[in-house]
Amino acid sequence: MPEAKRARFAEDYDISSDQIDVLTADRDIADYFEAAVAAGVQSRLAANWIQGDVMRVLNDRKIAIGDLRVSAEDLAELIGLVDKGDISTSIARTVFDDMVETGDSPAAIVEKKGLVQISDAGELDGVIDQIIADNPDEVERFKGGDQKLMGFFMGQLMRATKGQANPQKASQLLREKLG
Repeated sequence: MPEAKRARFAEDYDISSDQIDVLTADRDIADYFEAAVAAGVQSRLAANWIQGDVMRVLNDRKIAIGDLRVSAEDLAELIGLVDKGDISTSIARTVFDDMVETGDSPAAIVEKKGLVQISDAGELDGVIDQIIADNPDEVERFKGGDQKLMGFFMGQLMRATKGQANPQKASQLLREKLG
């Protein structure tokens, strides 16, 4: 039976052979994966999360997938929030850890903790303007060619937004404002 499932996973899903090995080693994990995919998640994303964060929790807590307080559907919802750009991957990991503890849905945790990613250019512009005003020496060094300072500015922006700035949007706006 495991060989048949391996062959089917290889044919049906866009995942690596290593992921297939992890996902088919346990029938319940394979079922969890398929339930997440059935809930609308790309197979590769579901496999990455299960192979990474889900397996970490199972191993750390020495529990079976059936004892995990995060349903496959809730995992799919969490991955969907990242995919839509509502939250970043790092925020998603924090939300996942909260889901493991509480059993709450990702949307409930995101709303309760105010973790929605800031993608609005107007909102980010004000924060970026303040960072530029507060760091004139770094701005001059950056304009003089010290491109490594982009990391400094992104760090300042993430700190100011408590990690909620959309990294791609923030980086784009920073580059535009810094010239």
